[in-house]
Amino acid sequence: MEVDQDSEALSCSFYVVRVPEAVFSTDPGVSLKPEFEAVFRSYGNDVNFVYLKSFGRVSVTYPTLEQARLAQSNLHNHEFQGTSLKLQQQKLTSQGWQIQLKVHKHAPVKCIVLV
Repeated sequence: MEVDQDSEALSCSFYVVRVPEAVFSTDPGVSLKPEFEAVFRSYGNDVNFVYLKSFGRVSVTYPTLEQARLAQSNLHNHEFQGTSLKLQQQKLTSQGWQIQLKVHKHAPVKCIVLV
């Protein structure tokens, strides 16, 4: 796969941060996973979710760029169970995958490069 194709595929993916802890719960009586996924499925049914509990984030991937962009523009700062969800774009660099992390509104941006 070429970098251009990787970049396009990656732009269909983004991270959701500030995810409520109950979304990661395996207890069906407590888990908010179905409700969380329903929010994103309203922009496309064939959505892939990867739950990264230790990072407190979820990777969301849509099959098309149009669906991903629509979801991103409408769901950034979306209120879910009393929490404002933040969406962060994943990027591909010549050195590997780069994930931009905004820790705080006034803090500098931290980057992680995976090679």
